Amino acid sequence: MKLRKVFAVAALASLGSVAMAQVTLFEDDFEAYTAPAELNTVGDWDVPSGTWAISSAQNNTGGGSKSLFEAKGDSATQVIASFTSQAVGAGDTLEVTYYTYGENLGANVFRSGFTLAAFDGGSWGSGGLEELIAFGWYHSESLTNFGARVFGGAGWADAGAGQAFALDGWQKLVITCTDGTDFSFEANDSGAPYSDNTTSVTPTLGFNGLRLGSYIGSGTANDLDIYYDDLSVVFTGASSIDNWHMY
Repeated sequence: MKLRKVFAVAALASLGSVAMAQVTLFEDDFEAYTAPAELNTVGDWDVPSGTWAISSAQNNTGGGSKSLFEAKGDSATQVIASFTSQAVGAGDTLEVTYYTYGENLGANVFRSGFTLAAFDGGSWGSGGLEELIAFGWYHSESLTNFGARVFGGAGWADAGAGQAFALDGWQKLVITCTDGTDFSFEANDSGAPYSDNTTSVTPTLGFNGLRLGSYIGSGTANDLDIYYDDLSVVFTGASSIDNWHMY
């Protein structure tokens, strides 16, 4: 299923006197597309840059047949989307889940994955960058484990043995932001996530942009073929869902 410019309330519950909402802010399984340009014309993404393809070679979606494919050899492969939100406050959680598959590794060079960002202008690239969170393939941190980054915290880091990756198979990656400043990164439900709680940065408007592909300013050509599938961004908290909307 693919959500287009609509948020969906997955559940409502009461915690004491506070109403808790679970809202899917963004979701894509890439089944709706036949070509990369349709990420923008059919989907909710900006015009993609670099060498992308909609592939049927690998697929993670149950009952599906497609994924988003980033071919090796490109250092500027990005696809970006924007949404607005209020800041993730005390008692709130923002969770990102996506799946990735790497194959045909040449040299040990790979720098690509998912990025979540907060810009004070309200959308990706608008105004100043307040916070940026990334999780994925990054050879400079480790040749065996996924890398994680909190821009306002410890920066790039090896996410540890609990976040070890395997080639030629789908890998599940989850980023969890709790209370706006506490971040955890977990691969394949390891039970041993990497945590970065060092940041004191609370974005003014909350997180409002996401990206798949090469990290900002990497200038590094991947020597790994990479697939992406089943991306979701879900908010759970007491904040009013009336304040959440898609651009």
